[in-house]
Amino acid sequence: ISPNDSWGRSSDGDPSWTVFSLPTPMMSNLSTEIVQDLQMNNSLAIYPNPVTDNAIFKIWLEKPGKVTVEIIDGMGNVVSMFEEKHNIPGEIRVAWNCTNMHGESVDGGLYFCRIHAGNSLWTGKMIIH
Repeated sequence: ISPNDSWGRSSDGDPSWTVFSLPTPMMSNLSTEIVQDLQMNNSLAIYPNPVTDNAIFKIWLEKPGKVTVEIIDGMGNVVSMFEEKHNIPGEIRVAWNCTNMHGESVDGGLYFCRIHAGNSLWTGKMIIH
């Protein structure tokens, strides 16, 4: 089985599951690829992107600790900042509800996120609708 394989059922009505060597049409094996990429490349995944009302940031945390998230608008202003404590290393997910520090919804546009954890720093960009 390779990372491009997917599980599914054939269209002939057979109820058994099978491995397909081509990805499922209109779908990807994204979650597997993200985990491998996060761990191997110390990267950040943001989804969905474009964001409508909630963004999820995925990172690979080497050791337990505090995670600080900053959301920065296109002008360089920090519009939101929050911290979370994570007690288990590995893949973590941090959610942001697209609000500023006053609890108001942010305007649509280009935003950046900066995430600090220990000695690690991740940055990414996202579009808010």
